[in-house]
This record gives sequence, C-alpha cells and structure tokens, in this order.
Amino acid sequence: MSNQQAPGAPGIPARWTSSAKSGVGTALNAASRIWFTLSHGIFNEIYYPRVDQACTRDLGLIVTNGVDFFSEEKRQADHKIEFLAEGVPAFRLVNACLEGRYRIEKEIISDPRRDAAGRRAPAWSRSRSRRRTPPVAAATARRPARTRP
Repeated sequence: MSNQQAPGAPGIPARWTSSAKSGVGTALNAASRIWFTLSHGIFNEIYYPRVDQACTRDLGLIVTNGVDFFSEEKRQADHKIEFLAEGVPAFRLVNACLEGRYRIEKEIISDPRRDAAGRRAPAWSRSRSRRRTPPVAAATARRPARTRP
C-alpha cells in the first residue's frame, strides 16, 4: 500500500457556520439522536449521533433557469420562520427571492422514532419570471471539513 496523500492534503481547516440561528430543533423522544439548527432560511447544521458532532452543514437550494438566472436561497432571498405548532420543535420556512422570481416553502421536523430530520419536498412558485424556461432547484449540502487529531 502506498503512503501518498491526496492532492491538496490535509484539506481546508474546519469552519463554523453562521451563529445567527433562527431555530433549533430535535425530536421529542430520546429514540432520535438528531439535533438541527436553522439560519438564513435553510438547515444550518444537522448534528448526529451527538449534539457536539455536526455531520451536515448548510443544506439549502439553488434555483436557476439554466440560462441566465442563478440564486442561492441562503443569500438571495428574504426569510420567514414560524413554528408548525405551539411547543413543537418543527418549523415552516418561507424564502422569497429578492428579485421576486421564486418563493420556496419548507417544513422542517425530526422523526421521533428514527435518527432522521427531514424537510418536506419544497413547494415553490414562480413570480415575475421573464423567461419560459422553468427553474430548476437542486439541493446542496456541505459537509464540515475534518481535522486531524
């Protein structure tokens, strides 16, 4: 076996996400070991299997028409957050494009029986689009960089 390192090793330093949290959630049952934070209209971090181990960072959508429009909901949208019900750690996120071209609604909740957090398939609407090309939305997830011990 070769003792070679991958190009660019050891990688980039670990980075924290934004500290401007708008929500924190978990399941109301000890069977689920998922915790999550919300910020800027997206899943900011998902923690598993412990609350001190972020396994996902910045799970958001990118919207494009494939020609001349590209928008990251985290950066190019106004964000609204509300609880789904009083006392329940589940949220509705609404992100409206600053240019008025789309609106994305998501519901975020943890599964009380499994180690899973989810968001309902996004509902989006096109508002003043000048082109007939339909927008395409793609999920993007950035895993935190690993640091060497």
